[in-house]
Order: sequence, then structure tokens, then C-alpha cells
Amino acid sequence: MLWEGLERVVRDTARSSLDLTRIDLPSCHAVIRLEEELDGPSVHPKTAARYGKFITGCYRARDFVDADTFATALVATLVQHPEAVVSMASDPIRGIPRKFKFVPAISEVADELEAITARIRLAAHGARRALAVGAIHPNGGAGNAPGPSGL
Repeated sequence: MLWEGLERVVRDTARSSLDLTRIDLPSCHAVIRLEEELDGPSVHPKTAARYGKFITGCYRARDFVDADTFATALVATLVQHPEAVVSMASDPIRGIPRKFKFVPAISEVADELEAITARIRLAAHGARRALAVGAIHPNGGAGNAPGPSGL
């Protein structure tokens, strides 16, 4: 759900002129709440270890030179980010396991976590823009009935 709403907002708000009939307002609000979580606490180490297991479990055991050291470094990297980002990174459909065919280096994991964070901030910027324009034209957003003026 996180990825779908995020990508929908990025896609629909990336244009210089917003088409309010395409904007998914609930997704905009969800993305803004997601961005607010970025400034909250980092993921708990036990939770990070669980997400780390999701990530490492997607790769062959023989691909790890030292699985214990990798797991420790992975958790140390994950705990620097909020749970929402770590959850998205560990998603086997759109996260790290999908992006990297072979076991990623810890630096690649860190880069991916930062890229997800940047994507969330970009989407939130677009969502705020869409909501501001929607406030000017309140009947223009997707899911809103056309107003009497036919907007």
C-alpha cells in the first residue's frame, strides 16, 4: 500500500500544471503523514532485525561471505531510519530484494534507504502542492463531485 500511494502521488503531481481530476486526495494525505514519520524515532533494533531477516532471506545463503557480520551491519544501517522507510526497503516486490539481484553491499542498502526517504519527501512536496491547489478549487480533486460551476 505504501508504495502504490507514494508512486501515484509522485506521478500525478510531477507535472507543472496539476490536473485536479487525477489527484488522489486520500493518497496525498497518507504521503504527508508518511513524511511526518521521517522526523520521528528510528526503527527499534529488534524490529530492524526482523526487517533485515526479510531482506537477507531473499538471497541464497551461499552468497554471504560472513552472514553474521552482514546481518549485524545491516541492522546497524536499518536502525538509522524510521520504520516506514525500512518496511518499504524490505518489501520483496519493490524494495531492496527486487532491486538487487545479488546481495547488496551495506553502502548500497544505505543508498537505497536514502533514496526511499528522498522519494517520500518528493511525493509529500507534490501532495502539499496538490492540496493547496485543491483548496483553491475544492471540487477539482479526484473523487469529488463536480461543483455547480462545472469545474
